[in-house]
Amino acid sequence: MDFENERMKMTIFQVYRGGRTNIPLSTLLFFSYLRTFEDICIFIRKVIYHQYFRIDCLISTNFTNYPITNYLIFTFISQKYSLDDAISGDRTLSKIKIVTDSTSDLPKDLAKKYDIEIIPLNIFFGDKQFKDRVDLTPGEFYEMCNSGDYEWPKTSQPSAKEFMELYTQILDQGYETIISVHITPKMSGTLNSVQLAIKNMPDADIVPIDSNNVTLGLGLLAYMAGKLNKEGKSREEIITTLKKQYIPNTRICAVIDTLEYLHRGGRIGRAKKIVGTLLNKKPFLEVKDGQVSSIDSVKGHDEGFDRMVKMAPHLFDTLLVDELWIGYADTKEYSEKLYEAIKDIPNAPNTIRQVEIGPTVGAHLGPGVMTYCWLGDWQVKWFKE
Repeated sequence: MDFENERMKMTIFQVYRGGRTNIPLSTLLFFSYLRTFEDICIFIRKVIYHQYFRIDCLISTNFTNYPITNYLIFTFISQKYSLDDAISGDRTLSKIKIVTDSTSDLPKDLAKKYDIEIIPLNIFFGDKQFKDRVDLTPGEFYEMCNSGDYEWPKTSQPSAKEFMELYTQILDQGYETIISVHITPKMSGTLNSVQLAIKNMPDADIVPIDSNNVTLGLGLLAYMAGKLNKEGKSREEIITTLKKQYIPNTRICAVIDTLEYLHRGGRIGRAKKIVGTLLNKKPFLEVKDGQVSSIDSVKGHDEGFDRMVKMAPHLFDTLLVDELWIGYADTKEYSEKLYEAIKDIPNAPNTIRQVEIGPTVGAHLGPGVMTYCWLGDWQVKWFKE
């Protein structure tokens, strides 16, 4: 930490003990330091679960004698709360955990900031099995696809056993409710595994949510759920906002650069792939009601890019939240170019994120895809104008 000693004393996140224990918090944490960092997190959650983080109470003499303890507390709390939250003293440790799956393509930094757990799907190249983004990066995935040395990849959802193990681990950390937001069952059996896991954990409060979406659409929804959770919204408020406001208004559209992946993944036939390639036709896709459909096509990458730029102001006028996500797969230069073209449009949102599409979805879309994802309205004519 770059804080000088006095600044550290004034900004260390403190906790009201509230009569929970007569042993000074610093002493308890100092002894817990002999265990793993994960144990410390669990300890904090279980021993001082409902108490407020403050900066004006509990700077005891023996507390400041243990700089390692100070550092660990600061690190743990800063992962979950901003400095403003700590100073205001109006945040408690949430009892709710958000879970999603790796088809969400949710960036790791957002998952960490908003306390979201991501369970990976399985990817198979022949008899070789990988965990999505755990032991196979998107770059490695595309290298294997393009090498010609492997069978075309297949994917499978996590098993019910894997979900049960994850949910049990989360509940053991002191969480009371799990809101599990996943890829639509129209595209994957992931929610079936969730339902089976829940059936075998009847005493656990686990809420399954069908995002009716995939890739950035699912990621955006999981992210918004995490934000609501961090803001202190209740279980019912998070679920209702997702189902009534966010899920019906989550939009995702994309221009595909190559037909090879759609063909190899079984999405289009060989004849359509050959004709499209000869004519340099690029399909324009949207996700609607949990299904992917082609609603138009463009001739070449440049036309697709120009139309994506032209439709942006229409999207910006309808945004429910001040944010747009641009998705890319193995070709970040495309998303960088798109970002530069739209970021200075007068009604552009303050936040435009560039998000990498991972192997599970990339197996069908391929590299070179240009994608928008947002919360708001959508009319096909915006792309065709």
